[in-house]
Amino acid sequence: MFRRFKRVPKQAANIAKTTKDIVRKNRVSKAIYIERMNKCYDCVFLFKALDVCKKCGCFVKVKALSPSMECPLGKWSLTDTPVDAPKTHESNHDSDKEN
Repeated sequence: MFRRFKRVPKQAANIAKTTKDIVRKNRVSKAIYIERMNKCYDCVFLFKALDVCKKCGCFVKVKALSPSMECPLGKWSLTDTPVDAPKTHESNHDSDKEN
């Protein structure tokens, strides 16, 4: 029974990382999300009734959206570029040119 509590600090850290991504509106692309979820649905450690990973205790539907999260079994890893990453603003120099 007490072996479940070993995961609690790791779960708290995962929740904090995922929450930070949600607040910053960072998420992976739809293609990466689908790829991650397919790997989770094929995994023996997924408790399918709740979509919870038995290995880390996270809700995989939320965890798979976060670019700063990775599978504890190494089935999918961190993503460098989230979809909603801030983009640099480039000015349009064509409007500054005289005709």
